[in-house]
Amino acid sequence: MKSSALIMLAALACCVAAAPAQNRTQSHLFQQAIDWVETKGDYPAAIRLFEEVARGPDRHLAASALLQAGLGYEKLGKDDAQAAYRRVIREFPEQHEAVGQARARLSKLVPTGPSNLRSALTTRQVWAGPEVDVTGSVSRDGRYLSFTDWEAGGVALRDLATGQKRLLTRNEHNSYAENSRLSPGGEQIVYVGLNQDGGYELRVVRTDGSPPRLLYRNEETPYLWPADWSPDGKQIVAGLGRKDRTIQIALITVADGSARVLKTLADWSSPGRITLSPDGRYVAYDGRQQEKSSERDIFALATDGSREVPLIEHPSDDMFPVWGPDSRHLLFISDRRGPLSIWMSRVVDGKPQGDPELIKPETGSARPLGLTRQGSYYYSVRTSTNDVYLAELDSAAGKILRPATPVSERQIGSKGSPDWSADGRFLAHRGPGPLSISILSLETGQSRSLSPPLQFLNRPRWSPDGRSLLVIGSDRSSRVGLYKIDTTTGEAAPILYSDLEWECRAWRPGPPMESRSSTAM
Repeated sequence: MKSSALIMLAALACCVAAAPAQNRTQSHLFQQAIDWVETKGDYPAAIRLFEEVARGPDRHLAASALLQAGLGYEKLGKDDAQAAYRRVIREFPEQHEAVGQARARLSKLVPTGPSNLRSALTTRQVWAGPEVDVTGSVSRDGRYLSFTDWEAGGVALRDLATGQKRLLTRNEHNSYAENSRLSPGGEQIVYVGLNQDGGYELRVVRTDGSPPRLLYRNEETPYLWPADWSPDGKQIVAGLGRKDRTIQIALITVADGSARVLKTLADWSSPGRITLSPDGRYVAYDGRQQEKSSERDIFALATDGSREVPLIEHPSDDMFPVWGPDSRHLLFISDRRGPLSIWMSRVVDGKPQGDPELIKPETGSARPLGLTRQGSYYYSVRTSTNDVYLAELDSAAGKILRPATPVSERQIGSKGSPDWSADGRFLAHRGPGPLSISILSLETGQSRSLSPPLQFLNRPRWSPDGRSLLVIGSDRSSRVGLYKIDTTTGEAAPILYSDLEWECRAWRPGPPMESRSSTAM
């Protein structure tokens, strides 16, 4: 999607005010045009004067005049209004207030309801298949996608026009790579790797094929990940998961690997995404609304450490922020209207302006891969499904007596990890959905559901006495480990917490065990 379309869909406040003039001739003409509107209602004559003012040297007055001309065209019912507002945006980008007002008027003239959005936006699939990896990023020019080649265990580049792959690193001595981020110029990639000692570290590799180099490693940081590059390519914003159960948002200098901590989050409250504004002034990240809440809001943190403000506050789950190319818009994913959708909010000086606007409805489990300078938003969607089927067979004769059928018709494709009870009377499985467990009685054919108080669970396994299930899970304080689920009440009790909690993060993508696809909007 072109950046102009992004701008047209922004929800902005609308007001027009002329600032004090610096040029008398322009000021006189501007005031004369205002008088003709207010006293005579002569919009055609006023528009001619506004157009003349717009050609003068005072850029503030020129932008204001074009705004007034647009309002005049609106009164006359002419489509020229949209052209006037687009001129303000295109020709006077430094006049922030005027540009914001022009966008607001365009948002009124160009409807932004879901039906219009579907016709205004173009969406195309750029990669699909079981080999797709979604842990990388798109280049700022939209030509390449960095990703992990899980077969080789290294970082690779995919040419999005030709589909050709270029492998940059390989897995040597269990030193695999993931979570790659392309630099603004596309000449370097930062990624996280596992070294021979089992520790995680940040590395940088050049796209010309030069050997990678170590950027950052700290024994107090069992897991870390690169999030974004600074506009000049001299720093990287990263998340550092420390042994003391805190998360640090830090800026790491590319030249020497030194780190400056911007924010410390308690109890391993890991952001789903950290992103640096193109002007380098703010870091946006999503964090939990409350200590044990799974819903997230989005916050802006000044890179100079001066302040932090909430950007997106809503009872829904708002996550995965991505800055627009102008640093004045923020795209994010939210379930505020039910299905996950892409939204956009206007941001001025690190503060939200107006209500967020729906950009792309019902995207499914989308995860952003980045935004190009031209305004194309790349995201990934997981498309594979899992389900549990039952079949009856004669093992002695090797014959199928009854073909396989789903254990439940509810939410087909959202179940998995089946396990029989020791006495063979019950079948437990994950789903429907990611946070529930179902138990099917073979005697009655009835199924009941458990909803443990966890924010992630997988692989339920029966205890020998049939009174509980053992699951890999994460509680609402993000503590990952083994949990015992009472099969009567659904209560969850921790048995063992893992020292490698980062390996089990619910939102952290891994090797391509399921089919995925990447989409650009």
